[in-house]
Amino acid sequence: MSVKPGQIIEVCGESGCGKTEMLLHWLAQCILPDNWQGIPCNGLGIDVLFIDNDCHFSVLRLVSILESRVQVQMQQTETLDQDSYDVETFIKSCLQHLHYQRCHDNVEFLIDRKSVV
Repeated sequence: MSVKPGQIIEVCGESGCGKTEMLLHWLAQCILPDNWQGIPCNGLGIDVLFIDNDCHFSVLRLVSILESRVQVQMQQTETLDQDSYDVETFIKSCLQHLHYQRCHDNVEFLIDRKSVV
């Protein structure tokens, strides 16, 4: 699926069907850069606005996904001295591309949406 900057995506479906997991992986793809210190991350390095209307977003799960992706790429780049890379600082820099808004009801959602557009 191709998404252009400025587009709004709504994901809905049955409970437990993987909506949150899909979005977290999509977020990771967006906020990771294409390359980090010679390690291919294959990301887009773009800013993302995540509007959470059910208050179940887990930044810890997103961090886990980011760490996992980086670790896999580091293992595949065998010539690297993995101890010389500060993955924690890198993940924090990636999270700077994530803009998070929590909406508790439809009125908050409409106000937030209007402020973004």
